[in-house]
Amino acid sequence: MSIEQPARDFTLLETHLEALVGFARASEGKRFREQMVRTAASLAGRICENSVCSQTASAFADAIESIHLGSLVIDDIQDSSISRRGKPALHTVFGIPLSINAGNWFYFAALEGLTNAHNIHETRRVEAIRLLVCAMREAHEGQAIDLGVDMFETDRAKACTIVELAASKKTGALMSAAFGLGFLSAAEPTHLHYASFREFGHEWGIALQMLDDLGSLLKSVNGELPVARSFEDFRNGSPSFVWAVADELLDDRDYNRFKSFALSSRDPLGCEFNDWRADFEELARSSGLFAHGLWKTKSRIDLALDGLTKRLDLTSGHSLEIDQLTTLCRNLEAAYGNFERYGKSTAKNVAESVGS
Repeated sequence: MSIEQPARDFTLLETHLEALVGFARASEGKRFREQMVRTAASLAGRICENSVCSQTASAFADAIESIHLGSLVIDDIQDSSISRRGKPALHTVFGIPLSINAGNWFYFAALEGLTNAHNIHETRRVEAIRLLVCAMREAHEGQAIDLGVDMFETDRAKACTIVELAASKKTGALMSAAFGLGFLSAAEPTHLHYASFREFGHEWGIALQMLDDLGSLLKSVNGELPVARSFEDFRNGSPSFVWAVADELLDDRDYNRFKSFALSSRDPLGCEFNDWRADFEELARSSGLFAHGLWKTKSRIDLALDGLTKRLDLTSGHSLEIDQLTTLCRNLEAAYGNFERYGKSTAKNVAESVGS
């Protein structure tokens, strides 16, 4: 005896779910993870001498973008953010309960989309779902660190380890999945280069988080963000990459100056904030905080690109996608803010870091 399914109430779903999904999708960015999937697919096709299934690549790209979008909805709630890409954050318009539900919906819709997609080799479909589930699990572990750790209460000796772990679990895991999905668009998961693709994506993801952390602070200091969004990482005590750069560059006295400014930013309208802000800008210039952070980020990206090239034993005929990745890296570096305003790094001039 078959069980009759209840009729779908379009009005209720349109109001309480589909409106939220549409609102969130309207704020999507440049679908950077889709670019990663497609670039990796093209490179894997060349290396493995296989044809790339564009339908498979599209299905994989849609899945990871859906998961990322859902994570942003949840992140904005957990971080008490009021805007996303210049528009109101979803929960500020529709409320927290419905927004949590919509954020979770994006996760399940992504996995269901892969389950139902046509023209995907079954072994690749199974591995793609496994890859995304693992990435989502790791991202939640990273988010637990991000939300649970207060860097103001953390021993300085542990700062770098905590920052690296949070970035590895969150952005590193998701970008590893993106590059792995690209590979699966052209080859089987048993291929010897599959692990190399995922390792590169992991390093790329960590570097991307480093850039995001630096750029967010730079834009806050420069007054390019609204007060409510400025210094979010400091206000939340989050393990931002900036803490790791400060730990590497500053002696105890200057580290305490850095920490005092970070603490004052929790009340950007308070009397102490402007005093500490001027002190921080001087500290950032004299120490090369932003410039050194950008140089470390660029060095990590370059090392990852070089490692991938060597592991794949690429010849000049296989360099197109590597060139595309390199160009994308440089564009990202330049897009995160005017780092040159803060002078020279202890290692390299910022202009050299971005332009080379």
